Amino acid sequence: MSSTREGIQPQKRDIANNQTPYDVLEMAPPSALKKRLAFVEGIADMCRRGDFDAIADSLKEFWKDKKVAPWHRVYSMLESSADAFESQDALSETLLLLRDSVFGVIGAHSLSLALDISGRELLSIVLSGKTMSEGRRKAREKCAEMVAEKISKKKTDFLLVSGLTRDGFHALVPALRSALLDEFRAARPEPKNGKVSLVRLLKSSHGSELLRTLAIHETEIAESDQRFPQILEAFDRMSVELELEPVEAVAPVETLQATLDGDVIDEEEATVVPADRGADRPRAGKSSKKGGVES
Repeated sequence: MSSTREGIQPQKRDIANNQTPYDVLEMAPPSALKKRLAFVEGIADMCRRGDFDAIADSLKEFWKDKKVAPWHRVYSMLESSADAFESQDALSETLLLLRDSVFGVIGAHSLSLALDISGRELLSIVLSGKTMSEGRRKAREKCAEMVAEKISKKKTDFLLVSGLTRDGFHALVPALRSALLDEFRAARPEPKNGKVSLVRLLKSSHGSELLRTLAIHETEIAESDQRFPQILEAFDRMSVELELEPVEAVAPVETLQATLDGDVIDEEEATVVPADRGADRPRAGKSSKKGGVES
């Protein structure tokens, strides 16, 4: 991954003077650059520790004193100080941590990999609210719209029923379950010229789970392979089980705003209603189709 998605790249070195903007800044007071990046690095460090409560506390301060919590300047500070980072990887890591911080603070961490939206854009939506509650709600509504669009287009990569449930997007769960089931059924392996391709099955969420359960790692097997009937039997059984899987009815309010763990928050953030928990965020090293780093 690179950091070009946010338009942030280390500056090119001035060959004539053998200097970068970072070198020039170092001629100024030594602590100047560190002070500019301290707030950004603080957010990244909190995310690295998984301390999203602390990130939320910091974000709350934005509506009280922008000088104390300059969230609106996070990306501009990075743009002007990109060469302060030791490497491109260090800059990319910071951008990814900022992106995860924004998703985490709105209670939509499971969507960080799934949605093709930059951290800069999502943060701007949050900060456009008159209050933190309004900003988080607007950002969650944007995420819900994007998820619904992906599902309608049968693009379910990195979308998990457990993740949507944990993050409080319960209204989207039935549609996702249906889309995943359709995707799974369409991937039923069929023999062709004595061979059975498992590629399509592997690409489906339920299909990859099925093959893992059967300890099958190949992308193609022979039609005469004794495992082929086992795959079909397991496939048909799983198809029926998925269709009969119960769907809980949940009040629409739970899709509006929640903590990272899926706990519902009221408009004034005074009451937290525990929701079911237990899902893990999708794990995969995938970048968005847009160029550069997801941040």
